[in-house]
Amino acid sequence: EYECGSWDGDLPLGHDDLAVVASYVNAGDFKEFLFSTTLDETLFYIENFDSSSMADITFFGAEAVTLVDASSSISFDSVAGDDGVVGKLATSNAGYDGEGDAAFLVVGDISGIRVDYTAGEGANGVFYTFAEPCAVPEPTSLLVMAGLFGIGCVVRIARRD
Repeated sequence: EYECGSWDGDLPLGHDDLAVVASYVNAGDFKEFLFSTTLDETLFYIENFDSSSMADITFFGAEAVTLVDASSSISFDSVAGDDGVVGKLATSNAGYDGEGDAAFLVVGDISGIRVDYTAGEGANGVFYTFAEPCAVPEPTSLLVMAGLFGIGCVVRIARRD
């Protein structure tokens, strides 16, 4: 069995899901993803959003954006506008320990996503990943998997005796 990286939320991706890009960011930097065809639903992961970072995120064409998973330092607020949804992402984590993780469910005719950094303590390495919503287990599936894992542990403990 393997550990799924250092994701500090409840919905980590597997090792087969690769980061689209990793970049070092400071206030004034941005990362933009433009799609050749619109997406109607996607999961957008940001990992390692640390060092007191803050960013404005524009989800072009989105009708709704929901923060579906995040580590404890993350806060996110958003409003719908004419061009999509605009949100403010922030972390209370001033360190560089990789604790700042966030996953967003984005719905609508999504043509792109832009992350504009407005604050941060220095060159923080941030990773971005996109996934289909079906790549992440539903909460009930998580309970079933946890139950199966628990049964497996009981069987293994019983076999040790």
